[in-house]
Amino acid sequence: MLDIFTWFLIAVLFTWTFYSLLFFTFFWYEAVNGRYWEKIAEKYSINLKLFSVRAILTSICNLAKVWIYWPFRYVSNYWVLPESSPSRTPIVFVHGYFHNRSAWVKYFRWLKKEGFTHLLALDLKGKFNGIEKYAKQLEKEVEKLTEKYEVNKVDIVAHSMGGLVSRYYIQKLGGSKKVRKLVTLGTPHNGTKVAVFVLGKARPQMLPGSNFLEEISIKDSGSLGGTELTVLYSDADFMIVPSDLARVNAEGIENRCVGLISHIGFIYNKSVFRNVLSILTSD
Repeated sequence: MLDIFTWFLIAVLFTWTFYSLLFFTFFWYEAVNGRYWEKIAEKYSINLKLFSVRAILTSICNLAKVWIYWPFRYVSNYWVLPESSPSRTPIVFVHGYFHNRSAWVKYFRWLKKEGFTHLLALDLKGKFNGIEKYAKQLEKEVEKLTEKYEVNKVDIVAHSMGGLVSRYYIQKLGGSKKVRKLVTLGTPHNGTKVAVFVLGKARPQMLPGSNFLEEISIKDSGSLGGTELTVLYSDADFMIVPSDLARVNAEGIENRCVGLISHIGFIYNKSVFRNVLSILTSD
């Protein structure tokens, strides 16, 4: 007879597998109908059947990492800011939908090894709020950070929906005056069909063609008021369907493909981090 803990593990594994298969199915359907499937095979010279199996397994493993690192959200010492003045531009991290600051455990570790000290990871309050409300929280945190350390600018690294939160802050709440660089990781800049599964006020906002996305559309780099935007996207991001919706096709915006990284893999993959590091340290 199985005990409660074993049943719990079975339920968790089933849930991870179910969602991985569900989102992969969405991705596969769009890829096949849009002839994107063949482009992936040609671009990366891969066997699509093996790629599919590997992608699903990778997605399951990354979901496991989310749960493994989740308790770090409550380890307050891990997120403490130093009292000393920063020698580099402070970095603010904004997580994605239904996540928390534990998303940035690895980035904190890697950046500290590179000599970065002033790192702030937000915990967005309210799982079902609209993006505007999250942006106001970001505004308050950036204001407190710049006042405390008497700095004029911060950099922002944002994952998934966090990129839209950051853009609303920059474009609609005057954040361009406070943000030097914004690096987005797997952000649905033009929406995603997967948003139909999102709960709360952010759901309609992240659907392709929404009024919210139209409100913050980017015509060129001037739309960001001087903030430098770099978009990191993947050719195998199952959460952004169709995948080209992750790009910002506007003059002055750099779109950088990181290969076949899963959506959650953006926050755990060392090669993605190296891209982020090179952007933050470039002039």
